[in-house]
Amino acid sequence: MKYLNLIKHVANWQDYLGIKLGFNKDKPVILKLGEIPLKLKLIPSMKPLFNEIFLKDVYGPALKSVKTETPTIIDIGGNMGFFAMYSFLNKPKAKIYSFEPVPTNFSFLNNHKKEHSFLNWELYNVAVSDKSGEFDFYYNHNYSPEGVDVSASLFSSDKISTVENSHNKITVPVVSFLHWMKENNIKGCDILKLDCEGAEYNIAYSIPDELFKNIKYIVADVHPMTGKNENIQALSSFLKTKGYKVDVVNEELLYAQYAS
Repeated sequence: MKYLNLIKHVANWQDYLGIKLGFNKDKPVILKLGEIPLKLKLIPSMKPLFNEIFLKDVYGPALKSVKTETPTIIDIGGNMGFFAMYSFLNKPKAKIYSFEPVPTNFSFLNNHKKEHSFLNWELYNVAVSDKSGEFDFYYNHNYSPEGVDVSASLFSSDKISTVENSHNKITVPVVSFLHWMKENNIKGCDILKLDCEGAEYNIAYSIPDELFKNIKYIVADVHPMTGKNENIQALSSFLKTKGYKVDVVNEELLYAQYAS
């Protein structure tokens, strides 16, 4: 199925196979997505992330739930922009807000946006949590040769296992999810995507009851932490009490669709 998705999504899929088979271990390739086409820059070290989104279709259930052709999508943990571009591939008229605090990640994300100025895409070079301010942030600049990191977090190694003692500590601007919503007069969204290495708990638990009914679908890559309610079972139970039908896959991916 995943290679059918490759052929379905990528016009020049043979270039991807060059990376997959090891013929191209170092140089990035530009993959052409869809009929427009969108142009996605894939660096070899980010092949697993590409596989997860475009081949394994992990965000497919969220996009399939959207009935409108002009959905509002909030992308927290934008990384290089793969999720956003997958969303635009499926919903070209979407409005997407992407948040990414890691400088190197954001540079790739911003380049993808510049390449597609016709898309309704806003970027924020900040982290998201339940509070605004300047906070410590941990990332591994050696995660990939290009300095792109998918393990970066607001939380240190004693709180979350994806962060190691060798991670670099920097200070990044952080925006409160609720403050950002109010400041931009955003009343809700069709999809709230959370891939933010532990901040998913602070964000979800800070959302007031009256806002949940306006967030139609939540998809989260959930990371266990040391707190009492910082695990996927607790988050799943919480969202069920807020009116969501929740599915959990591999104790890692959470799909929550508002049902009442």
